[in-house]
Amino acid sequence: MTTMIRRGLPLLLLPLALLVAGCGLLPPSLTGLVTGGGAATPAPSGAATTIEAARAAWAAAGVRSYTWTLAYGCECAINGPVTVTVVEGKVTDARDAQGAPVDLQVFGAFPMTVDALWDNAAGAIDGGGTVTITPGSGGVPAAVNLDPIPEAIDDELFVKVVSFLPAG
Repeated sequence: MTTMIRRGLPLLLLPLALLVAGCGLLPPSLTGLVTGGGAATPAPSGAATTIEAARAAWAAAGVRSYTWTLAYGCECAINGPVTVTVVEGKVTDARDAQGAPVDLQVFGAFPMTVDALWDNAAGAIDGGGTVTITPGSGGVPAAVNLDPIPEAIDDELFVKVVSFLPAG
């Protein structure tokens, strides 16, 4: 009987080893990257007002073309920062940390423009979700944490603005 248990032990430990190894492949938490910008504003109580104020500041800034680097935190295929070039409000280029082009078809579901980020935040609030905003300047947030369905697992998206550079 003891021999049977010893032979079976490696088979029992295999799923545990795979689980531990799989967790090591997940992207690191980005929560610690949130710096500057001021205090976070939890939603839904203040976020809708914050979003509208940020949209107004963004419109007043009149920036339509820019390059920014975003770090996404989610249970998804994105790993590392993405530098996005926006011309006249449209994404024209996106590159990973190594400078390789990012497939825009794959990233289509993720907010890659300031307007899309604010749209996603407003949509999450309108749908009963929660949003936490770390304010930046000129209508560009320092970070946005979206949880469209608070009761669901793995639907959250954290977006940290690493850098922002208006064109021209």
